[in-house]
Amino acid sequence: MGIAAQRRTAVNGVIDQGHHLLDFLGSLRPAEFGRCVPGTDLAVTDVIARLLVGQNMVLTALDRPTTQRPTALPAYCASSGLERHRNATLAREISDHNAGSTLLAQFQQTQQDLAHRLSASDLPEVISHTRVSLKVADVLRLLSLEWVLYSDDLTRAVPRQRPVIVPRTNLADAVRLLADIVRTRHPGGSVEIRVAPFVAVQCGAPSEPRHTRGTPPNVVECQPLPFIRLCRGRETWFEAMRWNHLTASGARADLSEWFPLF
Repeated sequence: MGIAAQRRTAVNGVIDQGHHLLDFLGSLRPAEFGRCVPGTDLAVTDVIARLLVGQNMVLTALDRPTTQRPTALPAYCASSGLERHRNATLAREISDHNAGSTLLAQFQQTQQDLAHRLSASDLPEVISHTRVSLKVADVLRLLSLEWVLYSDDLTRAVPRQRPVIVPRTNLADAVRLLADIVRTRHPGGSVEIRVAPFVAVQCGAPSEPRHTRGTPPNVVECQPLPFIRLCRGRETWFEAMRWNHLTASGARADLSEWFPLF
């Protein structure tokens, strides 16, 4: 896929997921804004505040084109812990000082602004994002990944509602991005991670032989949404196994220490 096609796919992913989030949030009752995401300390209002922070970060970065060499997305994700902590703190402050309806109105307006900006013909290829240079397509892929995660969070927080729709393209790209981060962080060929139907990657210790034929000696299989939860700390390795979201076979298939990724 060429650069222009990658950027177009990333733009569409952010715009589409934003629409689905707005549809879900607009159907909530006032009391449901206080519901908590299972396994976290996040309320629905906290999730909306994080959505807002993500929108505004991208809008700001789009006005900062740069000619510097872009950082690879896996490397950025590995080094952005402090930035994520700051964003989470900012989102909590926003949530603490605004009602759910106010946050929803802000998210709706900012999403309109973001969609308008992304539809422009003069989008830069590389932008300055949180003190590093990233491709616009990578910034949008990362935002789409977070929004797929938050869509799942909201669905689990308010189970009486219809689930937030996650387009197959967005789900697939989120899974592939996370699998690529795992592969980059743990190069090798001793273990194959399969997240059907989207991706299969080999990883492990670099000194171990790369498997090339038949079934690898160590195989991990996981469902797409649980894989995203696992990578982003919403579900532990052992919870995923207990709930039959994940299976692992082989002497080297216990990858519990690898997760969450960030």
